[in-house]
Parts: sequence; structure tokens; C-alpha cells
Amino acid sequence: MQSCLRAPRSSGPGRACRGAACYIAAGRAQSARPLCGAGPGTGPAGDLYNMYKHDVKTGATNRMRSRGARPEGAGSADAGTRTRILEAARELVIEAGFRRFSIGKVAERAGVSRMTVYYQFGTRDELLRALFDHMAARGRLDRLQDVFEQPDPLDALEQFIDVFCGFWATDPAGMRRMRAWARVEGGGDEARERDRWRRQALDTIVRRIRERHAVPAEEGQDDVVSLLYALTSFESYEYLAEGGRSAAEVAALMKRAAREITGVGG
Repeated sequence: MQSCLRAPRSSGPGRACRGAACYIAAGRAQSARPLCGAGPGTGPAGDLYNMYKHDVKTGATNRMRSRGARPEGAGSADAGTRTRILEAARELVIEAGFRRFSIGKVAERAGVSRMTVYYQFGTRDELLRALFDHMAARGRLDRLQDVFEQPDPLDALEQFIDVFCGFWATDPAGMRRMRAWARVEGGGDEARERDRWRRQALDTIVRRIRERHAVPAEEGQDDVVSLLYALTSFESYEYLAEGGRSAAEVAALMKRAAREITGVGG
């Protein structure tokens, strides 16, 4: 039976997880084996990537509904306008930073009225949060779904690294600006949620590596996850790419380091 990767909303024995969070054991006749206990109030089952998409979409939709707007995808004209506004916002963030970033300037760059921007996003901060999601789509984070379908956790880890290196490489200037906004101008919660999700995915992958290969040692698992989390960050990618390395070359370096970190080697 082919396995797939599913991950809990929160890790640790006895903690509630959202959905049927599990990584199905390869070659077993049994169904999914949960990594954490499903407590009361758990939501519908779904893999980690789909949970992430659900959280982002639900948050955006709820914000739009709260001010009477239609959610993204309500019509092709709305979707096209929204994309044009987000691209204008991205260009302004890269060119001028956040101190000169405003709804009015974005509207002017996008060729729409201020009210259209307010209709779609509501506030400056909500527009910037939506820009995070837009950049994720541009960087093809949808490919993470393939990661969670890998039967071998080492293959999943390597593909995870490929996806994030590709993502970071898509728009390093925009990513640098957005993470600066997250650190110093109030967007920290949004960035931390995405980083928390990346760590959650790595925790699940490392658990399966230990089950398959008996490494890393259980007492060192959290340290391994922390090291992989730092390794796969944008900051690490940017540092390794400074010498002119391509995304593929950076990914190759990270994969070698990841094997040493997990204790698999070779």
C-alpha cells in the first residue's frame, strides 16, 4: 500500500490534532496511524498542505465577509483585479519599502480606485497579508502536496527542500521586504504562522524518518527539527546563494546537510 504524509495541527503525545493527522505507514495493511491523539472538536481530515490552504483561505474569506465583500474567486473580473492589485503592491514594496507604502499608491500603480482596493482587502495590513499568500502562489508552494504523498520520508525531506529553495528563489527581493515587514512593522503573526507550519511539516517528516531508519535518537528529535527548520529558512537560503549558487545548487547543499543532521548520512 502506498503511503502518504499527513501531519498534526500540534505535535506531542496526547495533544489534540486537527483532522486525521497521520503519516500512513508504508507496506502495512492497517489504515492511518495517528501521530497525536485526536481530541474533541477536531476538524475535517486533511493533509498538512490542505490544512494550510484552508487556514489561509478561511482567514481571507472571513475578513472579506466581515466588510460585505465577496471572497476571492467570486468572479473572473474580481480575481483579475485582485491579482493586479497584489502585483502592484509587490512592486511598490520592493521599490519603496513599507514607509511609503499606502492604499492610494497601490491603487494608482494598479490603475484602480482606492475604494476598489478597500473592497478587496480592507486595510493596508490585510493587503500585505494577502501579498504573503500571493507570493506563495507565485513560488509554487502548491508543489508541497507532492511532498506529502511521498512513501519514503527521506524522499519527502529532499523534495521539501527543493520546493522551499524554489520558493525562496522566485522572488528574493520581495521575500526580503516581506520578512522585514513581519519583523518590524506588525506582520509578525502572519509570518510566524507560516514558519510554524513549516516546522510542523519537518517535525512530521523527522518522526517518520526515525520510524523507518531508527535515527535520529528520540531524545534528540527536537534538536534535529530545529536544525532543519533553520536550514530551510529564507535567511539560510539567501546566505548560501550569495556566492552565485543556483537554487538547485543550494538545494543540493541543504540535502547533504539534512542527511548529516538526521543521522542518515550518505
